[in-house]
Amino acid sequence: MGDELTVHRDAGCARVVLNRPEVHNALSVTVLAELERVVAELDADDGVGVIVISGAGGRAFSSGFDLRDAGGGAARRGPRAYPDVPRPGRLPGFDAVARCAAPVVAAIDGYCLGGGLELAMLCDLRVATRSSTFGLPEPRRGLMGGAGLAHVSRAVPLGEALWLHLTGARMTAERAHQIGLVQALADDAAGLDAQVDEVVGQILRGSPLAVRFIKRVVREGRELSVEQQWRFAEMFQFVMGGSADAAEGPRAFAERRDPAWTRGQERPRPPG
Repeated sequence: MGDELTVHRDAGCARVVLNRPEVHNALSVTVLAELERVVAELDADDGVGVIVISGAGGRAFSSGFDLRDAGGGAARRGPRAYPDVPRPGRLPGFDAVARCAAPVVAAIDGYCLGGGLELAMLCDLRVATRSSTFGLPEPRRGLMGGAGLAHVSRAVPLGEALWLHLTGARMTAERAHQIGLVQALADDAAGLDAQVDEVVGQILRGSPLAVRFIKRVVREGRELSVEQQWRFAEMFQFVMGGSADAAEGPRAFAERRDPAWTRGQERPRPPG
């Protein structure tokens, strides 16, 4: 694995670090291709219950796409620069995070701009330091986002999404938290680590199967009516009800002990 992307595993959590601090962890073609491979590999690992993505150096999560990479050609062509992506029209790395069944947490410290913010928005939860800065400056570079356009507009009120997209102006972490772009704030890097560890620990307390099913129903159900999402959830409830974890959870509660969840159970699949 290249030094520009590092992975550390610890007790059910895999920590993926964008490691290009000298360029504020800008996303190069190489980094995106490696991110695609790494996230897909981690998601297939039964021992990984949560993935955390962060940036090295303490100055940026990611400043966005590396416009100097191949003369900026990849940034201009967007997904067309990556013909080998599993789903045509998706950027590598972004596609893997979007398809990941395991929860993904973005730990943000510093700049989170352009493609960096788009990557963060593909994660399920975002935790940031109060000094972090957010923005989508693509229009000022003659470009436009893809994942950002799709996901920011679903995460925040329409006016706030348009403000970010159309002005290219930067947003403080406090404001990002107020509008729901970020779920939690920390005072500094140490506080960020502690906050992320707490979130990871809370997720890992749940059944891995239930967590994955819930993530899928919530994410995919956004496109459905309430009644349709309810029925969609019931399909997964049926599968969950027949799992070993569905028996272990109540048993552990009655016996006043931590549940011993089963790893490697059936993964979320299209119902039917």
